[in-house]
Amino acid sequence: MTCGGCAGRVESALRGVAGVREAVVNLMGESATLLLDSAGSKSALIEAVRGAGYDAEILSGGRQLLDRMAGDSESRETLRRHRQGLIQAIGLALPIMILDHAMHILWGHTFEKQVTARYMQLILLVMMSVSPGAGPILAGGLRAIWHRIGNMDVLITLGVLTATGSSIYGIVFARDASFIHIDAASMILALVCVGRYLEARAKARATQAMTTLANRAPRQALVRKNGQWVSTPVERIAIGDEITVPPHESIPVDGEVIEGEAAVDESLMTGEPMPQRRVKGDSVLGGSLAIEGQIVIRATTTGARSALGRIVELVQKAQATRTESQRTADRVAAVFVPIVLTAAALTFIGWLFLSANPSASNAVRAAAAVLVVACPCALGLATPTVVTVATGLAALRGILVRDAATLEAAGKIDVVLWDKTGTLTAGKPAVMSVTTTGISVTTSAMSVKTAEPISAIHPNEQTRLAQPQRGREDDARTQSVETRFTERDVLRFAAGAEQFSSHPLAKSIVAEARRRLIAVPDATDFQVAPGSGVEARVEGRWVVVGRENFVPENNLQSASTEETESSTTETNGATIANVWIDGHRIGTIALRDTVRPSARAAIQRLARLGVQSEMLTGDHRAAAMAVAHEVGLKDSAVNAGVKPHEKLIRVKLAKENGSHCVAMVGDGLNDAAALAAADVGIAFAAGAQAANDAAGIQLIGSTPQLVADAVELARAAMRIIRQNLFWAFVYNLIMIPFAATGLLPPMAAAGAMMISSLTVVLNALRLPRVFARKVA
Repeated sequence: MTCGGCAGRVESALRGVAGVREAVVNLMGESATLLLDSAGSKSALIEAVRGAGYDAEILSGGRQLLDRMAGDSESRETLRRHRQGLIQAIGLALPIMILDHAMHILWGHTFEKQVTARYMQLILLVMMSVSPGAGPILAGGLRAIWHRIGNMDVLITLGVLTATGSSIYGIVFARDASFIHIDAASMILALVCVGRYLEARAKARATQAMTTLANRAPRQALVRKNGQWVSTPVERIAIGDEITVPPHESIPVDGEVIEGEAAVDESLMTGEPMPQRRVKGDSVLGGSLAIEGQIVIRATTTGARSALGRIVELVQKAQATRTESQRTADRVAAVFVPIVLTAAALTFIGWLFLSANPSASNAVRAAAAVLVVACPCALGLATPTVVTVATGLAALRGILVRDAATLEAAGKIDVVLWDKTGTLTAGKPAVMSVTTTGISVTTSAMSVKTAEPISAIHPNEQTRLAQPQRGREDDARTQSVETRFTERDVLRFAAGAEQFSSHPLAKSIVAEARRRLIAVPDATDFQVAPGSGVEARVEGRWVVVGRENFVPENNLQSASTEETESSTTETNGATIANVWIDGHRIGTIALRDTVRPSARAAIQRLARLGVQSEMLTGDHRAAAMAVAHEVGLKDSAVNAGVKPHEKLIRVKLAKENGSHCVAMVGDGLNDAAALAAADVGIAFAAGAQAANDAAGIQLIGSTPQLVADAVELARAAMRIIRQNLFWAFVYNLIMIPFAATGLLPPMAAAGAMMISSLTVVLNALRLPRVFARKVA
């Protein structure tokens, strides 16, 4: 495939096969990804591609696909074929050119004396046409004509056939040298071979990121089986298998360290430049490199679901998608060949009938130049080359872009709305203090035929018995139990209620209870109010843990005035979790999250790019302001106490008049709706799955700096795409008239066409250098 029109035709052909739900063709990767309703017929898929004028083979994906990407044998073979064809084409074109310039000396100046030399040129041109270099180009053009498909090969083939046919006519019938364009036909083929070889090299560089990623997936791993380490293919590793990773070896799958410790290079997966120390209990990502120390891991995720597998899959899908500008270019490319053929025909007719000096030879020469100079390749390569380079480069920095449309939108971002917990902050808050309200909670109980005190609910609770009240029966008495709760009780009940929550604050409360060696009690009837709090029954009591303005509705009595007033206490910007038991607030837990080291720098970089930042958080204002001041946000940019649906409303308001392109950055379940509603949703991959599903960009490294990186990279990519499209359109608008008026001979037209397509590819390859300068 040589242009976007080729990819579009293959897609249409595949979508026409029964059972194909979706087909996406990657021009740069020379591959198609299919989603099938059923297994279907593989032969039908191959025949559909052949019917479109191309050929294909089927890969099953998974390990086979990774091996294809990782192995450079196919790329080397492609380059070898192009190089061989280039050498042969130049080797045959040079004698033709030498004969053209020397025949006046060796054979004289009359046509009759030069006929032998002309036939020698014609024989060399025929040899060149069937050589491994030029042969595939002409065969592809003829096949495309047979299937009534318009592409670059059609224009080249028609240009060469026009020049060759005119030459045969001039030698055999007209006996007129003005009709002979053998030198032009040979140089057209030679220059096209040069261009194809240079394009193949450039494309290999453009897809290098995918090769680098795939090479991090080892084929074998040492798995513990019956007490022995056995070398096992990675695709056979199952979840729960124990794998040893020696120093300087890639980690084969995602897992948890169960033995040893090592310095792990995660730069390829997360963008983190420094090796990270991983010890027992830490998680590691498949594709990371153990550079110092040896560890044993237990596999937690394998195959396509591992971090590396997801990265490769997402990057491959992104490279196969199209930006809006690319769709426009592809629509133009689809009608470009018929337009050029019409222009060539009109050029021929114009030179014959409208020229001041009508000449059939000049008409043929000008028509051939029009056919050759027109370059739909430049249009077709202008965008996909940049998208391939950009998404691969982003993946190497830990930025996974879902599709080309997201990349295009990211280049327009001018407002970023940040969630706080787990995004600007590390999402691992620590318990600063636990306090009690000092109130007593009274409960009732029945004692039958006994005057002994009823047992306290917990040994730590201070209880006393009220005076027994006489009922209608002398042998039964109702007794009241008054409980005063300690700090350990507050933490114990809170941990019991929070143990099923995935919120970072909940995990910190549970972790603190265990750190203090407090047994976490079982809980039932667990309920969660996203962004507000949790409720559960713990040891028979209804326990509620929530933020200050969270008013639980079920099973709770109205809090006293004193409790309501004290519930708004702010502790140095800390997050306050209130703990209620049976409708009474018994204490508070103050937690403080740490700001991510790169958060301030990320917001400053975005500001320099003209991007304004705002914070949206369900936390109270004091905690939000404390973080805002650390990261450099103005007070007016802080939205505290925001519920999930209010985040969605804020995103919609920012987008309302259409003047802003809004990005939402989050990591939690409560951010999913806002992420989906934003022009660009950006989620930390370590966050909730729902957030990642809703986001268009995933950040593997979980560092705010990657948000600024994504914006800078997208802007640089879109700038280069615009340059490429401008060049491709302007080139054709200028060169076709030049060729039609006879100012551009066919030989020069071939050189211009080669330079045109090569220019857009080389311009795309500037992206890594441009981006490196911007982030330096």
